[in-house]
Amino acid sequence: MSDTNEQLDSLKAQGASLMNANRLEEARAAYTEIVKLRPEDAETWYALSNINGRLGRMEDVAECARRAIAIRPDFGEAHVNLGHVYLMQGRHDQALDQYRTAVAINPASPMVYFNMGNILKEQDKPEEAAEAYRRALHYEPSLIAVHNNLGTLLYEQGDYEQAAVEFRAAWELEPGNALFLNNFGKACRTQAQFDQYLQFYRKAVETLPDPKTVRLGLLDVIDNIRFTDYGAWLDNELQACYSLPGIDYRPLTHDSAQLLKIKHEVSAYIAADNDAIAMVIDDVASDPLFVFYLQKSLNVDAELEIFLTRLRRSLLLACRGNGAVDANRLSLLCSLAHQGASNEYVFSTDHEEHALVDELRDGLERAIPAMAAADPDVERKLCLFAMYDGLHTLACRDKLGSLNCAAWSPCFRSLLDKTLWSRLEEERIKLEIQSLGAIEDKVSQAVRAQYEENPYPRWLSLPDVQKIDFKRTLVQFFPHYTPSAVLDGPIEILIAGCGTGKQPIREALTYKDVNVLAIDISKSSLAYAIRMARKYGATNIRFMQGDILQLASVQQRFPVIECSGVLHHMDNPLAGWKVLCDLLEDGGVMSIGLYSETARHDLNATRDEFAKAGLAPTRDNIRKYRSDILTRLAHGEIEKTSILNNDDFYSTSGCRDLLFHVQEHRFTIPKINEALQKLGLTFIGFKFPATQSGSIKKLYLRHFPDDREMNNLAYWERFEEMYPNTFSLMYQFWCQKN
Repeated sequence: MSDTNEQLDSLKAQGASLMNANRLEEARAAYTEIVKLRPEDAETWYALSNINGRLGRMEDVAECARRAIAIRPDFGEAHVNLGHVYLMQGRHDQALDQYRTAVAINPASPMVYFNMGNILKEQDKPEEAAEAYRRALHYEPSLIAVHNNLGTLLYEQGDYEQAAVEFRAAWELEPGNALFLNNFGKACRTQAQFDQYLQFYRKAVETLPDPKTVRLGLLDVIDNIRFTDYGAWLDNELQACYSLPGIDYRPLTHDSAQLLKIKHEVSAYIAADNDAIAMVIDDVASDPLFVFYLQKSLNVDAELEIFLTRLRRSLLLACRGNGAVDANRLSLLCSLAHQGASNEYVFSTDHEEHALVDELRDGLERAIPAMAAADPDVERKLCLFAMYDGLHTLACRDKLGSLNCAAWSPCFRSLLDKTLWSRLEEERIKLEIQSLGAIEDKVSQAVRAQYEENPYPRWLSLPDVQKIDFKRTLVQFFPHYTPSAVLDGPIEILIAGCGTGKQPIREALTYKDVNVLAIDISKSSLAYAIRMARKYGATNIRFMQGDILQLASVQQRFPVIECSGVLHHMDNPLAGWKVLCDLLEDGGVMSIGLYSETARHDLNATRDEFAKAGLAPTRDNIRKYRSDILTRLAHGEIEKTSILNNDDFYSTSGCRDLLFHVQEHRFTIPKINEALQKLGLTFIGFKFPATQSGSIKKLYLRHFPDDREMNNLAYWERFEEMYPNTFSLMYQFWCQKN
């Protein structure tokens, strides 16, 4: 016996030494010899389990852990090892059983609680997951990942206040991690939280070697920030964000507008005379943020539009004569012209402006054909004209486009690209677009005519993206959903009614291993889409013109079909939906977007009023309608209405689509349910914007806690009755073909 003990002691010392030297195979052999001599030694089986783990032998990890547990059922660390194996194998329930046994034996096990929290979160058990995370922090408050994961869980549940506490804790533990700061900012909802976030943000920008990631995070946060005082630092930060390449500038719009209104005392000039507006031209012209805002954002602020409309008029009157203008004023002219192109010249004009613009057009169409090179005086007049109409509308556009572009100023060259060269490119593209054939349905013909005149929307930018898996993303949105094998990829996606292409381009760039077929009824919209697809390098898209009713001729079935904001513009939405269902593979999924009767109640009254007046939805009539509303707002006769809070109000195509569409149906949840049953589709769930998803989920589950999957349409009908604006953007939902 003494010799055996000595041999065991020698082997244990040898094994420990070999492990410390990272000679794992030799250490494994030594411990294997030990269990041959003493198979009842639980500690040695546990040591072997650890060695096998470091060697990646997961089956051996599990077997050794089981042997240790069989000898000593209260061996908590062995239960942990076995739980880790089950976790890696995706056997989450068995992993949880082992972890629960482990913490019952040794409660002070923070990382075990962390793993439990992650599993429970994955299983959509938020209360249990949160409790597990909190237990982990009770034993080890400095676990950064636990604070972040708990914050994410609380954020998804709409508990922003507590989420902010956890994200702040993670940031304070690791102040160089931009993710934690960005998460903290997104969770902030009170003024005190915002103030705190902004302090951390400013410090991060000043201290981090590359503050770009933090600035990108500001884009997710800034829509939640409301401020009443001007801050030079925020002005500079907004300029820095506008200078970043590869981002979507829309999130900057509302707060840039608010800051500019405060900075330039816009409200004081709305009701002032024209001489007063003329006094601030140079202040605005020398403001870099104003230039960025006009060139890269679509203004969606009513008061600022009134100011810009009057500013444009004053500039026209001040700069119409002969003579040079300084660089700042020329830049402001170009910037207002950019804004005009973005909103499709929706600003109102008076008779004097009309006459002066007509005079400019005549003069330019006489002068440009005789030009051999760029001319500063002609450039000034072109900028003045471009504030009111596109350069592509000039009869001399071909000659203008052929002049040596290097001779024009840089700001005017960018304007030429936006309002002339891009438009000419779209006209060439239209000639190349394949068609499914003649569109015969009368309503479809009228809808096509609208979008040929006003492609919607003329979007300006897309952010850079990282490739993600479509199937995994769908499961993240709907944890209860088990995807069919048809989504295993590669995936063919049909987007029926792609408009100007933002949706298909974003998806083609975002999802791994997908090909997109994008169909639209309007060649003008498709030409814009194709030009932007080329700009962003989205090569895995095919574009075709056609009516949804013609799609039956497409000799292909799809595992994924998306149709948002389209069916409700058809004569018979259900007939169009049926065509799409016939193209959907069994087990395939479909994303649908439909107008809500409840959410569009205010808009319906406006549509009816316009229809009763018998007005055609021309640009002039849309301008006049909008001008009447804005004039009444400027004179204090009305408060801001829901229409003025809708971004679509601020462009010609957007306003026409919002209020003056040639065909519009509106749905209710019972109608959607009835259609799903007729078409053999199973409702998966509603999808909301990221900024609303957590709060809506929390509110819904407060009222209907028994519907954890949130797919009971009878409950959603009751929820919409309680909260009528829930679906203000549309009913957006996913469903599956039975």
